[in-house]
Amino acid sequence: MKVIKNQMPVKDEGNALLKLDAKFEPRNVSCIKIVGKNFKKLPEWHPGKGQPAWLFIDEIFLN
Repeated sequence: MKVIKNQMPVKDEGNALLKLDAKFEPRNVSCIKIVGKNFKKLPEWHPGKGQPAWLFIDEIFLN
């Protein structure tokens, strides 16, 4: 099991694509479970401050 924690973006950082890597020892598996959690509420500097945050995942690559 791996846990990767992302940092809350800072004001005026702009949009960004983030690459998060997790390395594992090779093994045979029949399924993979990936859990993504949002930041709960948007920060004070965000136009939607205090509102629930969204989590968007576009692509997942497995090698």
